Amino acid sequence: MPEENDNGKRVERDAFEREIATDLDEETPDKPKGWPLHTKILIGLAVGVIAGVTVNRVLGGDHPTVVWVVDNITQPVGQLFLRLLLMIVVPLVFSSLVVGVAGIGDIRKLGRVGLKSFGYCLVISAISVVIGLTLANTIKPGRRIDPSTSLALQQRYANDATKTVEAAKQASSATPKPLMAVVETIVPKNPFFAISGKEDPNMLHLMFFALIVG
Repeated sequence: MPEENDNGKRVERDAFEREIATDLDEETPDKPKGWPLHTKILIGLAVGVIAGVTVNRVLGGDHPTVVWVVDNITQPVGQLFLRLLLMIVVPLVFSSLVVGVAGIGDIRKLGRVGLKSFGYCLVISAISVVIGLTLANTIKPGRRIDPSTSLALQQRYANDATKTVEAAKQASSATPKPLMAVVETIVPKNPFFAISGKEDPNMLHLMFFALIVG
């Protein structure tokens, strides 16, 4: 009987600690002052768009002062912001998946969570595709660009487009069987190589490895 009571108390204490640790509705006594960070980021993006459009209309994109400011101030700051965001993607995704899977406790619940997550990603991806196609067919970006500007952009990015097409042709010629393609797409041979990557990390490999670790 004492062992049963001790086990019952231990389970009750663990449930109480889990509830306290995961309660997101608790009031924090020392809340941060001022606007939230995401609000500041959105305001900064809006200010940047308005300032860029205004400068382009008033001075033009080829003005020496504008070119100097872009090359020496705005572009380095923008690249710093983007690289900082990309820098935290891999550890954030990995740690979130590991902690989430480990926190489920019952491995039988993982299948239901996985199905719900897959359905959520499928619906969100479909919505994003619909939004992209609708905006592209409605706004038709690029049609209002000046012909000289369009020709300059084509000459600038023609080599990159040719390389991309050739790489796609080579990849399609060496495409494995469907089931083998699924295995190679999801399961990494070397998780550290998948995380580092040549340029960008393979997020599917990273997510699978994090699920296994969790």
